[in-house]
Amino acid sequence: FVLPALPALLALVALLAAPAAPADWTAPRPQVRTLDNGLTVAVFIDRRLPVAQLQLLVPAGSDQEDAHEAGASHLVAAALTLGTATRGRETFANEVAEAGGRFAADASREYATIGGSFLSSGLDQALELVAEAVREPSLVEEEIEPLRERVLGTLMRQRTDAVALAETHLPAFALAGSGRGHPAFGVIPSVERLSTAQLRAFHRRCYRPDRALLAIAGDVDPATVFRLVE
Repeated sequence: FVLPALPALLALVALLAAPAAPADWTAPRPQVRTLDNGLTVAVFIDRRLPVAQLQLLVPAGSDQEDAHEAGASHLVAAALTLGTATRGRETFANEVAEAGGRFAADASREYATIGGSFLSSGLDQALELVAEAVREPSLVEEEIEPLRERVLGTLMRQRTDAVALAETHLPAFALAGSGRGHPAFGVIPSVERLSTAQLRAFHRRCYRPDRALLAIAGDVDPATVFRLVE
């Protein structure tokens, strides 16, 4: 989480949240606050539509995996959308719909990105759902196994695509000896062996507020947002 890159990242989040804009439109200035637990929160006001865009950036990508966890970052991020410790998959999906929104999560080499778009009137419920998904994902075997099969299918298909295979494994040569270059989706043997206990351990270690950025853009009141996030 690199603070000098914060303005560019926040401008990008505001643009993603905004509808098609006239040529003279500029991204609104964010109001930024760091909470006591270290979470950085940035709020952009844009009154053009009654919606709010949430984007949480956590350094929980494949670069944070150890040699026995290759593929864990992607599986954990994908599992965040499948329910929580207190809300099953169907209940969680229904409550996201009730908040007038959509919710997604993914992981790249450096970060996991979690969030979505919601009606401004449902912001309090949306923040509760996002917070619970990030802090208390269910991470149970019956939900993980279909994700594992999907990833294994992707890895198998890559074996028949020379370009995809080269792009996947090139970082291992460029970053040899650093412990960082393994494929973002993992490799077949590691994905097959990953246990739910390992995924929970990765989640506990990497999903921390003191290294995360939450950006909220749209028809929102900053004081209300900061209070709800607290």
